[in-house]
Amino acid sequence: MSMATPNFPTPSTPPKRHWATSAWFTILMLVLLGPVGVVLMWVFRRWSVILKVVISVIIIGLWISVISGNQSSTKTRATGTLAEQAASAPTRPAAVSESGNITTASGAVTPSPAATFVVPVPGPVSPTPTEVRYGTRDNPVPVGVYYTLEDHGARLQIRVVDATKNAKAQVKDANVFNEDPPAGSDYLLVKVEARYVAGDFDRPYTTSAGENRLYAENRLWGAPVLSIAPEPSFANNDIFPGATVQGWLPGKYLPTKDMDDAQLQYMGIYFKVGKATGASDQKPEPFSTPDPSKIAGAPVGSRFHPVPFGETYTLDDHGNKIAVKVTQAVLDASKQVHDANMFNADPPSGYSYVLVRTSLKLVQAAGSGPYKTTSDARLYADNRLWGAPELVVGPEPKLEGQDIFQDAIVDGWLPPKYLPKDLEKDALLYYQGVFFALHK
Repeated sequence: MSMATPNFPTPSTPPKRHWATSAWFTILMLVLLGPVGVVLMWVFRRWSVILKVVISVIIIGLWISVISGNQSSTKTRATGTLAEQAASAPTRPAAVSESGNITTASGAVTPSPAATFVVPVPGPVSPTPTEVRYGTRDNPVPVGVYYTLEDHGARLQIRVVDATKNAKAQVKDANVFNEDPPAGSDYLLVKVEARYVAGDFDRPYTTSAGENRLYAENRLWGAPVLSIAPEPSFANNDIFPGATVQGWLPGKYLPTKDMDDAQLQYMGIYFKVGKATGASDQKPEPFSTPDPSKIAGAPVGSRFHPVPFGETYTLDDHGNKIAVKVTQAVLDASKQVHDANMFNADPPSGYSYVLVRTSLKLVQAAGSGPYKTTSDARLYADNRLWGAPELVVGPEPKLEGQDIFQDAIVDGWLPPKYLPKDLEKDALLYYQGVFFALHK
């Protein structure tokens, strides 16, 4: 595979997220349209569970007191609409090479005789042999085998690595507000893995739950429309080429009698579901790497050349010139985070919090009003960004939420984030689109 050449943008320009996933939109919906805001909060905001439950109870209680009896009819309309979409959803066949590499139907690799399956064509006439490729209903991608696809310029390898049948208990444990399955039905949870083989080296690709539906009995099952996946969740992970991420897709339910024959339809591709046992004979595609000369010439503030610890970097935030530097970093800071607020969520097993303290100076203001410091910060390690949890109370003094004017200097802690313990020493701070080293 030829080496991809990166195109380095100005590091001070952070990648934009869709406005519908932002915190301000969630808060606006909580005020104006409570149920929608509650859904957005559980799907996109990684606030503490206690805070989410309190907000949900208050909002839902207020709405139930005003409007009653509409929930069931709304759910019926949503399910019917999704079923109509499922009936007309196209399929995307794919090919697999003899070496095991699988490509989309538009790819250049042609399946060899060793990788081709033959099935009869149903109909009143005598059946004739027909080529069937991986990724179709008749020949879904086997468990543990990668399927290669392109999504908005990103070349990804996707495979199913685990599945849990009759998973109502796990789905309810993930979120008490997840919908109960109808009588005679139960949840099926599917865990998938993505390898980011090639793409933009400077802007992250965000994983998505996609068109996550189940297929059985010649139809697609997509309910419930909204469901919170157990941790680790596959959706909303920001990754760069060279990253591998695993996580659970949101649960879907279907009749219990069809559970053993169900397939996963993800981004139009059909996968068998189950638990991968042992290593696959398939050889994964090698990750693309940037040209070494481009890495050497990468601008300061990129992930290939982070701002050195203790040095100042001036960035632009909507016309405001901000001088930022990292002054302190605390690894394995779970105790400090818990001491800051006893309701802060504990990190998952094998993870720990990292605390970063920064100094900020408003060098040039864009207007006459105050500039409010932001908490737009995440950690970077192992070719991906780590942003959880989204809402947690950090120690004092805090950097975020300070109103300052030109030439003012503030110093404080950014909101804590956690990541696997074995990645702490190599972690970088990603603040407003700029990478900072956390130690000398």
